[in-house]
Amino acid sequence: MTKKKSIWAVILALMLFVPTMFLFSACGKHKHSFSSDWSKSETQHWHDCTDKNCNEKQDLADHDFVWMEKTPAGVHTDKVETGTCSTCQYQKDRTIEGSGANIHSWERKSDATKHWEQTTCTQHDTIKRNEEAHTWEWKTSDTKHWQEATCEQGTQLKQNEQDHTWERKSDATKHWEQTTCTQHDTIKRNEDAHTWEWKSNDTKHWQEATCEQGTQLKQNQQNHTWVYTSEDELTHRRTTNCGAEKHATRIEPNIPHTYTDETDVECNDCDYVRSLTGKGSFKAIKAKTYNAGAQGVALSDYTVDEKIKDLCEIQYKLNSQDENAYTTTAPTNAGTYDVRIFCKGNATYLRGEVAKAEYVINKYEVRFSRAVTFEVAYNKTAMEDANVEYIHLGTVNVTDGLDQPVDVPIKVLKTDSNKNPGRIQINYRNLSTDDDNFKMKQYASSSPTIKVTLIHYNDSVVATLTSVAEESKVEWDATTDTERPRVGITVTSVNNGTIRVGDYMMCEGYSKPLEVVALRLPSNALTDKLVHGDSNCKVYFDYSSFTDLATAKPILANKTFTEVETLNFIEGEDYTNTVSRKLNKGECFYLAFTTEASTNLKAYKVNFDTNGTGYETSGSVYFFRTDGNTTVIGNELNSKDEEIYFVKVTKTADSEPGKESVDFSIKKW
Repeated sequence: MTKKKSIWAVILALMLFVPTMFLFSACGKHKHSFSSDWSKSETQHWHDCTDKNCNEKQDLADHDFVWMEKTPAGVHTDKVETGTCSTCQYQKDRTIEGSGANIHSWERKSDATKHWEQTTCTQHDTIKRNEEAHTWEWKTSDTKHWQEATCEQGTQLKQNEQDHTWERKSDATKHWEQTTCTQHDTIKRNEDAHTWEWKSNDTKHWQEATCEQGTQLKQNQQNHTWVYTSEDELTHRRTTNCGAEKHATRIEPNIPHTYTDETDVECNDCDYVRSLTGKGSFKAIKAKTYNAGAQGVALSDYTVDEKIKDLCEIQYKLNSQDENAYTTTAPTNAGTYDVRIFCKGNATYLRGEVAKAEYVINKYEVRFSRAVTFEVAYNKTAMEDANVEYIHLGTVNVTDGLDQPVDVPIKVLKTDSNKNPGRIQINYRNLSTDDDNFKMKQYASSSPTIKVTLIHYNDSVVATLTSVAEESKVEWDATTDTERPRVGITVTSVNNGTIRVGDYMMCEGYSKPLEVVALRLPSNALTDKLVHGDSNCKVYFDYSSFTDLATAKPILANKTFTEVETLNFIEGEDYTNTVSRKLNKGECFYLAFTTEASTNLKAYKVNFDTNGTGYETSGSVYFFRTDGNTTVIGNELNSKDEEIYFVKVTKTADSEPGKESVDFSIKKW
């Protein structure tokens, strides 16, 4: 054991020593070596680092030159100096511009295009200065033009001498010839006034120049002036009054009237006034009845002048709308409509209304057959709201006499007699609809009263009911459905809520849930639900849990039955919807839910608040199956089978103030 400890001590010492070596080696600073010789560039000097792969520079500085004359200035040459760096002895030369004596002798020279000065000195080659191209200006005579040099040179120079070029020109009053040359201002010759004569065509008169000039000239061009005389609805004639000196008189008949646009009434030329009066009319149009399709006027309902027939269309609007509401779409909805023949107008015929009429599309009368039933979910908030005036019963599908079926919404005025849950008879006369295309059939006072049934059911409260006290009212029915025989009770009342086929109910004093398999009204009619206010009805349970009728009678007679509320898992989530309960100490209620099939056990837990609410996880909850057998006491169940489970929840203590209402749900994982 001691030897092993020694080995571990050595290893630990090495682990501490090695990083320390690296640490000290990293902390040391490397010292560079530099050459004693100077390295140089045109502007700087320095000592180079002699270490491998080292580019460091030491003593880097600009040269400090001391300048000495190398060659003196001459007559035509500048002085040259040599500079030596006082530190590294680097040398370079420089020329002192303008230090030489430049005293030349000059003379002017020129050729055909330029002029300059050049030296006459014999000490060097010829030097030129001030060399420039000649400047020129154009000169003219009556027949020619040329350029003369305007600059100073040896002799007076000329170039580009040419004859003028000419073209004929004219304006409104005269004609002439003028030069087209671009080298000088325009020169004119042979200027004379025009001579004129009158010309005319069907619409205008004017003067044309008779003299020779560059282009054919016109002046005083005018439209003829006319006097118009109306001939008929479509035409007028016109006669010129321009004056005999201009042309002979023209007379033109059968000319169409002209207007500014299709809404203009008076001809722009003559005094004719056009109108649509008498060009169309309507016959008496019979009233129609709403049929879910467009209902316009027929061709047989009106006549229109053949001359404007192709320009006309039929337009409609509600009688209450303004003129801008007209449309060519025939109306569908019930109402009173204006219909008109409307001419779109053109260059000949006026745009506007030709004729107008009125017709009615009456509302469709909805007729119900007897025994119509509306099922409406009870909305406590709405029924207690004074601003809610109607109970919306649903829709009826109307097909008879319609182009297509229509679902008509039906409503009844909310009254004290129908605003509570129950099965209520409503007089047909009290029904109405929100669809303005329909109205309810109104029967004569001598007709028998027609009623519909409102089933105002309540899903927001757990249903309870009470059975008749007599055991003789408990029925044993093994013949109606041999695969699922049933036991029935007569109900004295549904205390609250709504009972449906498929619900589970708990019977007071009996531990097994009872599934509702059928419901029957006092009229012996089958129904799918019983509601608050129904009495002397039949409720049938699956009787597989009872041995025989004798066993069932004392259990089911004169008992209160409470609906088991079913919780459903929200799609895609691991929890169900939530229900709220407000109980007194010792009271209970029942929940039902379905577990899912799984290869592994899943846990299902009843979630609720235990802090001061009067409920506890161990004493308030237990799970049981349809056979009534208790599976788990406590608020958590483990299962891997698909099965219906029931939960009994009991309030074991009084709740603290403000915690009387408690939310319950099921969570799985």
